Amino acid sequence: MTPTARDHKDGATSLANTPVNGLLGRQVLVMPTAGGRSCDTPRTLNPRFVEALMGWPTGWTGFASVATEWSRWSRRMRSELSQLNCWPMDKGAR
Repeated sequence: MTPTARDHKDGATSLANTPVNGLLGRQVLVMPTAGGRSCDTPRTLNPRFVEALMGWPTGWTGFASVATEWSRWSRRMRSELSQLNCWPMDKGAR
């Protein structure tokens, strides 16, 4: 059934008033409006669920392993650079 301009005006709220072929507003049950918060902590979506929902490969949004590898590489490079003899020679060696 297609909504009509007067569907919002019918005022029917009980199922007793609902005819079999009534207006759209009479076919839809009245739902309570949103209440207070149901939990104190903010909710987040599971990344695997979002990946599946978006059609992405599993693990596509996982950054933990990349960050860990970057950290290891960065530490190794700092260690190697610190061992290079890049400093000017002592004044006595001239």
